[in-house]
Amino acid sequence: MNKGFLILTLSILLISFVAAKDVAYIVNTVFTENEDFTDALNELNLTYDVILSSAVPSTDFSNYQIILLNNEDFSNPDAIPINNKPALLVNGKNMEDWGWVAPISKVKQTTPLRGTVMDSNHPITQGVPINFTVYTSANPDMYYLGQENIFTGVQLIVGRGQGPQDAILAVVDAGTTLTKPGDPDTQVNANSVFFGMHKSQYWTPETETLFKNSLMWLYETSFVPPETFEIQLSEGQNLVSIPLILDSDDVNDILASNPEVTYVSEYNGNFVTATSMVNNKGYFLNSTSNSVLTLTGQLATEQQSVQLNSGMNLVGITTTSNIALSSLPSQVIEVSKRNPDGTYTIATKYVGVWFNSFDLEPGKGYWFKLNNGVTWNYSP
Repeated sequence: MNKGFLILTLSILLISFVAAKDVAYIVNTVFTENEDFTDALNELNLTYDVILSSAVPSTDFSNYQIILLNNEDFSNPDAIPINNKPALLVNGKNMEDWGWVAPISKVKQTTPLRGTVMDSNHPITQGVPINFTVYTSANPDMYYLGQENIFTGVQLIVGRGQGPQDAILAVVDAGTTLTKPGDPDTQVNANSVFFGMHKSQYWTPETETLFKNSLMWLYETSFVPPETFEIQLSEGQNLVSIPLILDSDDVNDILASNPEVTYVSEYNGNFVTATSMVNNKGYFLNSTSNSVLTLTGQLATEQQSVQLNSGMNLVGITTTSNIALSSLPSQVIEVSKRNPDGTYTIATKYVGVWFNSFDLEPGKGYWFKLNNGVTWNYSP
């Protein structure tokens, strides 16, 4: 085997051990890395790692700001965190897997393909004329999201010249639910761009500008400012939970500014001292005085999954919104909340109806009583 090739292969396979970069550039093999893509990244001063698709399951994508994809047929599309991580999808082979279109379309013609800017105010289209030539040759093809097949919620930014309502460049904003009658909904939790003009060796300057603008728009909007959440602590016992995604779940880190909290306990069938505070669990904090616990982190965007056991469970919620008891699994038959004076308010379910009901509130912990174990899934 060629020594240089071996070194290059090992370098890419070991990608998860190197420092974090701006872009995770995913390819199927070392031979399909696109120099036009990497040249653009270098020109934009964006750092990147080339990641083989086979290494995707072991890659921590939280170390990257955005994902860049080749136009390859990835055998593990569900393993790539598309729709949950900002991504530039120069890809026509897996868009149906990611729930943007059904089916995707492709076009080729005897004259160079043209594009029409449909949203001249979007940052991606700045510096590009309304009508432009996509490729320098008539040979290459491009993908598009046809107006009859595209999911509602996908924003048309650039249409193809011969059919302006067919998207050759489209975006979806974070927090959008894509819908299409007869197909499952798609929840998109991160800004994402579809770029159907995949034949980069034929790009005109205008198409190259769209590519670079897409990268920069994703990069600049990928930084989410942290949220803060305040929990009012009373002297004595407090039943609390963590409503945000924190950088650390270590008790010492979370309580670094709250020396008045003398201990934290959790319930796992018995009360034990807690060394960490994780999402979706309740914790008892003992405070020597009235104070405020300020948490800094990110809002949860992904579905939460909580394993609840038969009997008593000490539970919290990972959201900054209230949750109604009526949305809980049927196996939950009683919920208790601790009042500031140490008493409890208890909601009980009889024949499917909650009596003495209240909402679950962020930052608070609750006792759940179940007649059978169940996994509780909820959207934050």
